[in-house]
This record gives sequence, structure tokens and C-alpha cells, in this order.
Amino acid sequence: MGITFPDPIFRLVVGRFASDVIDYLYGPFKQAMRAPVLAALRQNPRPKLVVAHSLGTIITYDALTDPTLGNLTDTLLVTIGCPLGIGNVQKRLRDGAGRPNPVPSSLDAWRNFADRWDPVALDQTLRDEFDPPPDFAIDAQVNNPAPDNHELLGYLSVAIVHDVIVTAAA
Repeated sequence: MGITFPDPIFRLVVGRFASDVIDYLYGPFKQAMRAPVLAALRQNPRPKLVVAHSLGTIITYDALTDPTLGNLTDTLLVTIGCPLGIGNVQKRLRDGAGRPNPVPSSLDAWRNFADRWDPVALDQTLRDEFDPPPDFAIDAQVNNPAPDNHELLGYLSVAIVHDVIVTAAA
């Protein structure tokens, strides 16, 4: 399991800087926050590319594993600045179902990008965190040039991140 903190400390620290994460993981807003993502995934044609950042990676993962979603096919998930490697987050995924957390069956591929100084992507590798298959997620450490190493636009300006998204969207 990824980096894990005592739960009260995790809730206190994350709640101070990212209360929306606490609202999603522990509060009453999980379904309301997940609903628009599920609606977008259910649209026709089904998406071939899903890009998610920060809390969006948690919500998107939960949506992709929702049994009411149905099947997507040939979908690439790109996670950026992702906290899915943190043990406290992993324990709360899929409405608290706990580990092992499966790779969503609808995914054809998963690319994960993290800056080593991103305070949200504390565990930059996801390849060993989800079952099966092992090493499904392909992790890449990148240098986010933004002053805030978690900033989405900074990530999108990195050549490899940009290229993966543009190629998949073409």
C-alpha cells in the first residue's frame, strides 16, 4: 500500500488545504461529486480518452469502477498530479471497499504523470497499487515548470504529457 498516515492526521492536514478531498472521501458529497463524471462517461460515443487531475483522479477512478457504468472500450486514462497512491485514499476508494483495488476493466491503458515535488502526488507510482494486472499503469516522473508543482497547466505544458493526450485524442 502507498504512503499512509494516521487517519486523524491525514484528515486534519488535507482538510486544512483541500477540504473538497475530505468532503469526497469522508463527507456526504461523494455521490453528488461523482454523478457528473458518470454522466460524462455514459455519453455516446463513449470516451476513448479520460484525463483527470488531483481530486478528479479519485472521482474518476471511482466512476470507472462503478458497477452501474457499463462497459467502456479501448479507453486511455491519463492521471496527473494524482493522490491515488496514498494509502488513506486507497482505503476509501469504491465507497470504502478497500484493497485490493482493481484496475477498471474498461481501461485499455493507464498513464500516470507526477512531479516529484507535487504535494498531492506523494506516491508517484501507481503501477504496483492496483490489481490485476501488475504494472498496468505506466508511471512517468515529469518536471512541472509551474511555480506550484501541482498546477494542471504546468503539467499540460510538459512535452510527454501533452504528446500522450494529443495522440490519444487524434
